[in-house]
Amino acid sequence: MCPELKFCFGLTDMLRHDRPDLADDPDRYKFTQSLSKAVTRMVVLTFYFE
Repeated sequence: MCPELKFCFGLTDMLRHDRPDLADDPDRYKFTQSLSKAVTRMVVLTFYFE
């Protein structure tokens, strides 16, 4: 058995701040504007059995 622990950190912002398709719906547009940044972060625990 060989356990492996990985940490993955995204560097780019995954959120599009300019959303002209949501300009006519202010209720949905406020959720996009309330976040300053959305990046990916993962912790992966893997077990290898041989």
